[in-house]
Amino acid sequence: MAYNERRWGSDGWTRDLRRSAKADGLAFGGWKYWPSTLQAHRLILIAERKSDALAASAKGVLFRQCYEDSLNISDPKILQAAAKELGLDGALLEGDECRDEVLARDEHAKRTLRISGVPHFAVSRTGAAGAAGQPIGLGGAQPAERFVQAFEQLSS
Repeated sequence: MAYNERRWGSDGWTRDLRRSAKADGLAFGGWKYWPSTLQAHRLILIAERKSDALAASAKGVLFRQCYEDSLNISDPKILQAAAKELGLDGALLEGDECRDEVLARDEHAKRTLRISGVPHFAVSRTGAAGAAGQPIGLGGAQPAERFVQAFEQLSS
């Protein structure tokens, strides 16, 4: 709460997010940390190098740890436990493996794609010839209606 008040002036947006997520079965029941995610992104990239499915599992484990289990995913011990749960060698996290690539991806997202917050969704349409149109960027938590508007805009 103190972080939210310093950064945004209140905790209103997270309260609204929790309330709307609950209707979808997402409790965010243990969400109390705003961790630095650099090391968590390293874990995801290490998993991604093994398979896309393992990367998806890594994201799920980290989301559960952070938002439901009240764990600080910037804590090396928590990340070691996540790596173990995923069947990865937690010792990989002790070095700098993938650090530069994670930072390069972050820089690309900020500068080239102009992504300034998370979550960020890029909604695009692929034409008959396979060429993608200009994507519509949706930054931050968005209501379902905004996605519907983007889909309708792209389909017309």
